[in-house]
Amino acid sequence: MKRIFIQFGTVLTIGLLAVYACKPNVTNPGPNPDDKKEEEPYRRDAKWPDPEKDANWTKQKVDKGIYYWFYYGNDPASSGDHQCVHIADINLADGYKLNIAFDGSQITSNIFKKYNAYVAMNGAYEQKSIFVKTAKFPDPRAYIENDTISSDDGAYQIPNWKNLGGLAIEADGTSYIFNSYCGDKPPYGTRLKQQRDLYDKVLSDIPNLMSSSPLLIDEYEPLGLTFVPSGIPQAPTKYPYEHPYRHQGVRHPRTAIAFTSDNHILMIVADGRRSGKASGFTAKELTQFLINNFDPVSALNLDGGGSSTLCVREYGDKNTHVVNYPCDDGQWDHDGERSVTSHLYITNVFDK
Repeated sequence: MKRIFIQFGTVLTIGLLAVYACKPNVTNPGPNPDDKKEEEPYRRDAKWPDPEKDANWTKQKVDKGIYYWFYYGNDPASSGDHQCVHIADINLADGYKLNIAFDGSQITSNIFKKYNAYVAMNGAYEQKSIFVKTAKFPDPRAYIENDTISSDDGAYQIPNWKNLGGLAIEADGTSYIFNSYCGDKPPYGTRLKQQRDLYDKVLSDIPNLMSSSPLLIDEYEPLGLTFVPSGIPQAPTKYPYEHPYRHQGVRHPRTAIAFTSDNHILMIVADGRRSGKASGFTAKELTQFLINNFDPVSALNLDGGGSSTLCVREYGDKNTHVVNYPCDDGQWDHDGERSVTSHLYITNVFDK
């Protein structure tokens, strides 16, 4: 993990500050030229749940180096309510790679089958509000085209807040989360040109990219705990639906991806909108849940709500392998998948 952060951080810091005047809070921006030697970046041991001590957790093997974690029960440490959380845990050292699919509007189980994946889940937000690029489609299909999202957003129409973080996968398969904040004040700004330039120009050498938001954890810093400022959660619904405070301050099903200090990827889907079974999380609550149970180095929130879907090989529905309970059909079952334009999936390093 060390090479990943230093290599990327150096490029991002120099390119943005010198050319586009963005102000990213970069993870480990690399050695200072005046330093005689590089400092070892801080890493602490990953934390893992213990099903023998906490009956709310189960852990099941999918394949060598892949496990399916399932949490079902009251969660007093973060939300205080009953939660249903599904996590695919992939040890990259066992020969797996993360991929981005951008194959048009598809349900997640179709992507899972198409690529013979071990794990698949939905990706980021609506296409015109994010940046997505894959090696298969090297010309980006979205340049953060939206200047507005919905007609009732007033002064908060510009969707910069949906691009405050990103996921990168380099040509050699190296994958990581990065901080791409561009603006005068968190959690959004008005510098759409700089943000478009960041993804389209500064990061042009990286073949696979996906932007999303909020960045929940950045080099152990729990940004998701304060993305919605203190006091706002008491009345988030006074804001327009697409405003970040309402979008992330209300409980919904959530999807996220995280990286641990020991080279594991966590693909997370939390169910919601099911009273007594799955309350769903706010961004703050999901951040706290991840810290309490896994303590990842970094974590990025993806599209949630009815889009939240996770497929795990040999688990869940016998036909689709959907393990969570998508909420679009209003039923507590594995049906009701929503078609989305981007997905993440896991394959073997030898798969083409």
